[in-house]
Amino acid sequence: MSQLNCDLHGRRTPGALEGFRLTLYNDGARYTRRLRLCPEHVDDILEQRQREWTLLADDSYAVDAGVCTSCRATIPRPSDRVSAAVYLYRRKQQPAEYFAWYCNACSLALIEDYGLERETQL
Repeated sequence: MSQLNCDLHGRRTPGALEGFRLTLYNDGARYTRRLRLCPEHVDDILEQRQREWTLLADDSYAVDAGVCTSCRATIPRPSDRVSAAVYLYRRKQQPAEYFAWYCNACSLALIEDYGLERETQL
């Protein structure tokens, strides 16, 4: 049984918790949150969002910054592009790092959906 509660359903679960951290960088501000999650919730997040993220492996960086990876809208101005860094900490695996670009509307939805908090001015 985990010693801490899963941050999404608030209960202890069998086995160790896993980690998920999402950070958005928008116009000099950073919005972030790290969650301790049961494996089921990490799987749910991957199922919902993984198509939006590019795994950063072997120094790959092939994401088109001019397109929102969620809604596929064109983002013509660099000032309207919001970059995202995603880290998954799965049990008995190396941490996985992902990257994505979002439009302002989709980034606001992520801030609300995951309860991201503004950290600092960059």
